[in-house]
Amino acid sequence: MAQFTLQKFTKTLVLSLVLAALGFNAKAQNSKIKVYFNHQPNNAVSSGTNPYYTQYFQDTVAKLINNAKYSVDIAQYDYTASSGSLVAIIATACNNAAARGVVVRWIADGNAPNSGLSLLSSGVQKLRSPTTGMVSGYIMHNKFVVIDANSTLATDAIISTSSFDWSSSMATSDYNNMVNIQDQPLAQAYDSQFNQMWGGSNPTPGASPKFSTNKTASPINSFTVNGTPIQVYFSPTDGASSQLNNLVNSANNELYFGIYEFTTSNIANSMQAKYTSGVTGFGVMDQFSTTGSNTPYLTLNQASILGPNRLKIYTGSAIYHNKMICADPNYPLSDPQVGCGSYNWTTTASVTSDENFMVIHDATVANEYWQSLCADFHSLGGTACTVQLGIEKYDMGLQQVAVYPNPFVDGVNINVKNAGETLTVKITDQLGKVVFEKTVNQTDEMKLNLNELSEGVYFVAVTSGNNHYTQKLIK
Repeated sequence: MAQFTLQKFTKTLVLSLVLAALGFNAKAQNSKIKVYFNHQPNNAVSSGTNPYYTQYFQDTVAKLINNAKYSVDIAQYDYTASSGSLVAIIATACNNAAARGVVVRWIADGNAPNSGLSLLSSGVQKLRSPTTGMVSGYIMHNKFVVIDANSTLATDAIISTSSFDWSSSMATSDYNNMVNIQDQPLAQAYDSQFNQMWGGSNPTPGASPKFSTNKTASPINSFTVNGTPIQVYFSPTDGASSQLNNLVNSANNELYFGIYEFTTSNIANSMQAKYTSGVTGFGVMDQFSTTGSNTPYLTLNQASILGPNRLKIYTGSAIYHNKMICADPNYPLSDPQVGCGSYNWTTTASVTSDENFMVIHDATVANEYWQSLCADFHSLGGTACTVQLGIEKYDMGLQQVAVYPNPFVDGVNINVKNAGETLTVKITDQLGKVVFEKTVNQTDEMKLNLNELSEGVYFVAVTSGNNHYTQKLIK
């Protein structure tokens, strides 16, 4: 059976060969993952599945809380609400949950106004992050909700993470995204992070809560949700900046982003290298990130990199508050990835503040985020995205294998959807010499230690049952 590498290739002929050779069935949207935007995405470039468009994020959050059976854990930077406001429905849902016996715990930033906390009943336990003794610039900037993480019924567990601060303007006029995922191990990872900040797993706050650099690193970062590889990194202990950089470097063909605050020069430099090498794409930045001598803006706004035609700046009365990046959304065989969460691309977010950064390896999810980015880019004067012929025309659920990080330093993870009875991995150098080979029993993911390989270009070939897959690998 033929095998194919992920180099840039002529789409129209090769895709049909890939489909026939790989023998993979197209896979519909992952039913465990739901993506939301509060500004209309461009569904004209959909691969078949559209994200949810709603200006009622608060209703979606309240519904999760209303359905909780045992526990609701909230880590939310700011909750701006008064009686009768749009987002007051969240407080009502929490109060009702507590009244019916659900344990509701809420962590808020200590310096943010959080006027909505006054709407919460005494049954909702609350903790605000420290306002003294912290590094300058520190904030508890998470925005996540964990539902029933430890339920005996695994399907009860849900995690919701977003860029959405809970206020009426954030729900309607400001640009935000949210992703809800039904998966117990993932929910428990978020809950473990919550418990560190809470000071334990009890209903009331513990005596020794841990924030910022006082936290310990997460023991597990990688998860498989109904066949989709997902990684989660919490700042400042899990190296979120390095993981964002890995995502940027993984782009073989396309790189798109939309960001509120972007001041980290090393990420901009990696983007510059990608765009210079021929990777296409565009970016949207809020005007907040363009003031003064902000290095990323000056770097990417060069005509030879993105320039004003491909880097659009939001200057409206609202805020472009998204924190999202998308690699290779139209290349389902090139490990399409999405980065999202609360994490702004700043030094403070990386080394000081409490944040979360999620990476989703899924072609359908990547297309959903691309739909939103396309709409935002066009609304700011950018060229409209079009449905491309060839690869883009097929079901994005085709993606079956994710190899990450790529480029790598010491090792890689290989995740296979619906793995067969055995999984064989063979790595060859550019001369075709086999430098690594391993066969394991049925598995969804394997971790390879490739520390002994020299720096250079390799090809990793994965065989799962009767299916074959080959990808370029860079150390």
